[in-house]
Amino acid sequence: MPVPSDDKLIELLLAARDEHVRRLHAVNRQVALLVLVVSVALFIGAVIGIDALAEVDPTLDATARLLAIGKWAFIASAALIALALIHHTGDRGAAASHIEATVARLIAGEERALVLADLGKAMTPLLHHSRASRPGAYLATDLNRRWLGLSLYEKAFLGCVLLLIASLAIGLGMIAGYAPEPAEDADANFDAALDRAKENVKTPNGAQYDQVFGKAFAERLQGTIARCGGLGPDEMGAFDIVARVGHNGKIEKVLVDPSTKFAECVRRTIAGDEYPTPPEPRYWVNVHMSFHGVGGRC
Repeated sequence: MPVPSDDKLIELLLAARDEHVRRLHAVNRQVALLVLVVSVALFIGAVIGIDALAEVDPTLDATARLLAIGKWAFIASAALIALALIHHTGDRGAAASHIEATVARLIAGEERALVLADLGKAMTPLLHHSRASRPGAYLATDLNRRWLGLSLYEKAFLGCVLLLIASLAIGLGMIAGYAPEPAEDADANFDAALDRAKENVKTPNGAQYDQVFGKAFAERLQGTIARCGGLGPDEMGAFDIVARVGHNGKIEKVLVDPSTKFAECVRRTIAGDEYPTPPEPRYWVNVHMSFHGVGGRC
């Protein structure tokens, strides 16, 4: 096998150094692209699943456990992948520096065998396994030094596995916690929703929330009537409101009976309003209104 000249060897070494530098820059571009793709995916997922997420009850035991597993798996995955990227850039930078120093020593006229032996020793920790006895070991680009007992590839692999586990756990947690109201219940049937509201007021927390919600509703009543004004007492009449309050206090659904012109105006007006946080998600309340005043019961 012909032995390359010093000029040819320097040319090969510089090409290897340039390859390490190129891959360092490529990693930065790939990370930026990955962040962009993940951000867009999360945004699209949030837009598509926002209605379903509103129905997920995170207080359920199975849901809480799965979401906790998903959270910690995601954190561990992000940490491992970040360490793998730091590992990769550190090894590539070290390799480029070793080669740069070797080129400088060869140009300075040092003995080739000694210089290449030193380069082989410096590069050996960066290799998947020792190649010191193989020809051209100093040109290797297979970087795999072990950090924290894991190689670069092992960290990247485990990070991806944990990311998959996190995705599955969060997805299963959302499925376990997804509990939309039955068809005969809140969303379409006034009587069923009213029954739920009456059941809620029978608990101590429900009775307390009845007072809190009723007070907040009464404080806004004048403004509500003003927005639906222009009607006489006979046209306003008496009617019941049942409303579903979300976990953040926002009114998610409003039903009225009877469905008069004024009652429908009130329904549209209070939809989306925010009230004190209820004792539990998807909490139904009942308010009885008449032109004489307002009475509430949950």
